[in-house]
Amino acid sequence: MKVLAFRHAPFEGVGLIAPSLEERGISLHYADLYRPAAPVPSVASYDGLISLGGPMSANHPLPFLHLERQLISQAIAARQPLLGICLGSQLIARALDADVHRNPVKEIGWFDVRLTPAASADPLFSSLDAPESIFHWHSDTWDLPPGATLLASSDACPNQAFRAELVKFNGQKFEPDNEAVALAAAKALGLTIEKIDRTANPQGKGPAANCLTVHATLGPQALR
Repeated sequence: MKVLAFRHAPFEGVGLIAPSLEERGISLHYADLYRPAAPVPSVASYDGLISLGGPMSANHPLPFLHLERQLISQAIAARQPLLGICLGSQLIARALDADVHRNPVKEIGWFDVRLTPAASADPLFSSLDAPESIFHWHSDTWDLPPGATLLASSDACPNQAFRAELVKFNGQKFEPDNEAVALAAAKALGLTIEKIDRTANPQGKGPAANCLTVHATLGPQALR
């Protein structure tokens, strides 16, 4: 099996999702459409897609973002598993005909995220405590796409994560930094997981030592 991750800047990566995929023999490939003359991937040849974060907005008129939205729409039509993280969740939301706009305040730093009742049955969120202290770095938010289910909220941003069952994807606005989230993210992609260990971050609720992403979402879901 293989997964394709869309990067939007050279410093963005999948962080702790990578070892979770590697442990299961799932290869990870990157698409860097922001680079001039970057090859356009065939999304149909992958078992799942991840759209990562970035310093721009999904509303910026950048040709590579427009191209990525087209590829996301192809994946949605083919019912491929999708995970959107931060900017990635915005792109998925737009592909699902939802508006992306400025949040009333910038949300930057460690803040609690509260889970909705629907999150208890969600592959990505069911193993998390409520509330979870999560790192945020964003100015925009999305409206909940038609037919999607809200999974998480914060005080500053009510729409933090959603799941759309019909297209099997997940989007989230915050940054997953612990191993439990990384393992659950692999599960949300529809990958086979023997079990999910709620392993504590060696640094507690602080930043993971090797978490390289600042903006960060996988599977049937979207995180901001």
